[in-house]
Amino acid sequence: MKELIERLMPGRSGEFVWEIEPSLDGFEISARAGKISLRARDLSTLSAALGDYLRTVAGIDLAWLGDGLDRLPALLPRPEGTIARAVPQKYRSAFNYCTFSYTMVWWDWARWERELDHMALSGVNLPLMTVGLEGVWYDTLLEFGLSDEEARSFLCGPAFLAWQWLTNIESFCGPLPKSWIDDHVALGRRIIARMRELGMTPIMQGPSGLCPRLFKEKFPDANIRFKPEWNNIGFTAEIDPLDPLFARLGETFLRHEKALFGAYGFYASDPFHEGYPPVDTPEYLHAVGEGIVNILKKHDENYTWVLQAWSLRKDIIMAAPKEHVLVLDLRWRDYAHDACFWGYPFVTGTLNNFGGNVNAHGDMAHLAANPFLMARAVAPNCVGTGVFMEGIERNVAYYELAYDMLTRAEPVDLDKWMEGYCDRRYGGAHPAHVKAWRLLRESAYAPGTDGVERASIVCARPSIHPRKSGPSLEMEIAYDTEKFNEAVRLLLSAPADTAGYRADAVDLMRQVISNAAQRFYPHVTAAIEARDAAAFECASARFMGMLDDMDRLLYLSDSLRLDKWLDGAVSCAHTDAEAALYEWNARVQITLWGFEENSTLYDYAWKEWAGLIKDFYMGRWQRFFDMIRRHPDYTDAGLPDDRGREAWRADGFYSALADWESAWTHSRVRPEKRAVSPELIGELAEKYLG
Repeated sequence: MKELIERLMPGRSGEFVWEIEPSLDGFEISARAGKISLRARDLSTLSAALGDYLRTVAGIDLAWLGDGLDRLPALLPRPEGTIARAVPQKYRSAFNYCTFSYTMVWWDWARWERELDHMALSGVNLPLMTVGLEGVWYDTLLEFGLSDEEARSFLCGPAFLAWQWLTNIESFCGPLPKSWIDDHVALGRRIIARMRELGMTPIMQGPSGLCPRLFKEKFPDANIRFKPEWNNIGFTAEIDPLDPLFARLGETFLRHEKALFGAYGFYASDPFHEGYPPVDTPEYLHAVGEGIVNILKKHDENYTWVLQAWSLRKDIIMAAPKEHVLVLDLRWRDYAHDACFWGYPFVTGTLNNFGGNVNAHGDMAHLAANPFLMARAVAPNCVGTGVFMEGIERNVAYYELAYDMLTRAEPVDLDKWMEGYCDRRYGGAHPAHVKAWRLLRESAYAPGTDGVERASIVCARPSIHPRKSGPSLEMEIAYDTEKFNEAVRLLLSAPADTAGYRADAVDLMRQVISNAAQRFYPHVTAAIEARDAAAFECASARFMGMLDDMDRLLYLSDSLRLDKWLDGAVSCAHTDAEAALYEWNARVQITLWGFEENSTLYDYAWKEWAGLIKDFYMGRWQRFFDMIRRHPDYTDAGLPDDRGREAWRADGFYSALADWESAWTHSRVRPEKRAVSPELIGELAEKYLG
């Protein structure tokens, strides 16, 4: 606790006293003997008490982008009276497998240390942990007779490991260098050690049946089947859980995991994730569950089997005693009309970001109503809450509220919460800021905006009639853009000198331009369909100007930049060959997300980022507009469709575009950084908001 305080506020730990009191049902904050007193039932809740003190008493923002710790007063304020908070959530969980690839893949220890402190201050006590898991697989496969090259060739490249742990792919964008494995085993050990120091229990990996395709050759007598191809990215192999090799592999894997990282009682295992069992009968599925239970029980008598609700099957889970199971329901559902997991303990949560996309959205009123309390009211087996986004450092206000609600025993007044957000993040609750956020909660953050991001015209693959910027995103804006624009006008009318204000101003102005471009593009479509060359030139130039404006604006952001992503990838390398591999991984993930010949997930992880807009998205649009100039009678009617948009190589133009996009992923040439000043925000506001 002292080290946590000193990392956040060097030299200030002497102003605090703290103790753990197991009889408490949460935590208490008070003043005692002239110091700030923190009391809580356990270490994780004690860290949450510190976070609550900083937010509610000291008025300090703790969000991802631009916290306010640099604005601490010379003497920390003492609380008046006693602030007591019950914390009914037994488990406060964090992270989706995808988070580790979409956001965290290139993180070093310094960035992880900041995130771990942020988690502690929010009361997280049950985070998913996958950093270094590649080392467990490597050691396990060597014991099964694979060579170094065979084991590393099984492992995906760094940017795609999350989907290998989900049993969807193998080898893609690999092979994985041994230096990466060694570095991330060491990093994983540091992360887990800090988690344990801060009172967190990591969810480690359990057996799922995944094995290298090569096992089919190495173990010809085993019952190994190839799963159907996943999104055109090849197929994986899985051992039938009733085959003896399944238990042997699972036990060996857990032994190596314990040797590298320790064992902490929680093991994630999702058999047949995003797939189908070879035999779909209650008897077979029950036997599958029994097989996994036997492996876990042999490894750890006090095991808890952790399953995601995505692919949960009743007959599998019913093989395990309720006291040894925890279901993570990554997205809210209507529990009053649902099976509620047959009485098994579960954590309800929010998943409001897919693909690490950049888009302002999310139902903040739902969060403020306290989803945990709403779930538990109809499902007493709800034992916690969690944040399960695929990417972080997005939608700061939404997720600050989501983290705050992890330890709330009651709903919160959203208007008052937003006033506190403005006070903490902008250095004072200016009336214009408060009014701006009330309008934002009625627009981008209103009911109906949760879940999958709506499409971005900027990041959509060019078409006469663009429909999506990812396989599952519709081309629509789900709120009143005039109300949103008025909110941004108000926010910008009272500039504040804080990092949090600047981050929010840039991000919200980015959304203004993105929305404007989407509203404007039908003029381009109309000009093309009318074969009006003059109107087309005017409209296409204006549209490209909007994209260029956004690209310039985002150089004012510390997080919304391509160069930061690519620099992170290269920083993990020991050799130039590794640097090329990692940068290729980084580029493929945010663009092709698949093979060059037949990508079907292309643009799933689209990003409105500086550099990426200018170098990649504008490059695509320019090629499309040039083609229209050469072929003014071109039509996109009747083209092969893939999930509601043109197929990757739908015709000659798209095939040539795919070749260009693929070449971009192999390039090491970086877009030139653009020098911009903060005054650009005001200039663009005048242009787009009037």
